[in-house]
Amino acid sequence: MLAVPRLCLLLVTTAALGVAATPQSTALPDEDRNAYVITDSPYYLRGYDWWWHNFEAVQPETQERRSFFIQYLVMNPAGGGNSAPVFGQINATTRSGDRPSYARLAAGTWGEGKVQLFNYYPLSAFEASAETMQVSIGGSNTANETALKGSVSVTSDQANAHPEWLSDAGSITWDLTVEKVLTFSTGIAGALPLVKLAIAQMGWHVQGMQAKYSGTVTFNGATYIVDPETSYGYQDKNFGWDFTNPWYWISCNNFKNSPGSSLVVGGGQPVLFGIPQGKKVLVAFSHKGGELYKWNFADVPFGSPGDYIKQAIDVGPAGENIQWSISSEDPNYKIIVNMTCPKSQMLRLRYENPDGFVNHKQLWNGADLSGSVQLFSKAAGGNNQGSWSLIDTLVCERGAGEYGEYKLADSAAAGSSAAAADSATTAALPASAR
Repeated sequence: MLAVPRLCLLLVTTAALGVAATPQSTALPDEDRNAYVITDSPYYLRGYDWWWHNFEAVQPETQERRSFFIQYLVMNPAGGGNSAPVFGQINATTRSGDRPSYARLAAGTWGEGKVQLFNYYPLSAFEASAETMQVSIGGSNTANETALKGSVSVTSDQANAHPEWLSDAGSITWDLTVEKVLTFSTGIAGALPLVKLAIAQMGWHVQGMQAKYSGTVTFNGATYIVDPETSYGYQDKNFGWDFTNPWYWISCNNFKNSPGSSLVVGGGQPVLFGIPQGKKVLVAFSHKGGELYKWNFADVPFGSPGDYIKQAIDVGPAGENIQWSISSEDPNYKIIVNMTCPKSQMLRLRYENPDGFVNHKQLWNGADLSGSVQLFSKAAGGNNQGSWSLIDTLVCERGAGEYGEYKLADSAAAGSSAAAADSATTAALPASAR
């Protein structure tokens, strides 16, 4: 039998079981988890850290509603991109052979005229705090817990001349303030001491499960107004040494006739210490702005002996749509989520991983999800074998979501490269960080 560290065994057990979704008080912000967390970690040598925002805005002359995303990212910050960005691609299908290293500012929009725009900067143009979210790329593009400002612009000639940028053409400028009303902490899975050990392939923290944005966004010359009460905003961060496969995500803050309700679902297949844990998701739901229900498979060591999570996950293409059908239950509460989004309204995001591979070639991402959320409860006591009682059914409008999946055989070379990179990364680390 292989010798496995006790911490590894604990976390494998954590991912295999789960913890009950007993309602908890609305979480307070965990600003340190939303900071630049990969310093003093193997992720710093081979990895990424990013901050994602999405929200809705209205064009005042036409009353067009449009959703936008903004992302601040750093890739392989200990790599060779200090004086100039290093790209992992020659084009969308061919690797350069280099490990990417840069800071990247991204913005985009979905639906008619959809684009994803990327501007790249040398690492010397990137600054971030390890204590709170305080990010700067290129000096004038900034983001913190209460405001974000910046601009991305790519001409058609630039996009054609630089396929390694993986960018469309267009321009988006933003000047926004934000109030983060609700935070979803992913528990032990995002605990900073474990982040420093780089145990997870991909980490996640949701600082703005429900966020109210205010200000303006200008897209290709047209200015949109962002109203805090109708922005239905969201902010999270990811970090790691690769991207989960499959990749699942849902966010909805626009529930018909249910103001204050908020849903987030995230996951895929967690990989801990290189060991895949099977398909799993983390789910959090705030019902009408009240208690926060959480189904978190990562927190079982701190639950009672009878706690568990049962899940059913069916996510993927369904004709001209992407659909998400997910249920998660514990002895006391159950949630059923059914969402759909037309592919025609979605982007296929283009991400290269820290080894320079674009494994997710069908990473569908959209902001026109619609569907339902059902919340159930079961009477406490005894053996908890009673029937489920429906608390409420809510209708989501214009939610955001993501789905991507690829066959492992398609990335066999990537796996070999990643394994070699793991060894090199560990050897390069100072003893205190190994």
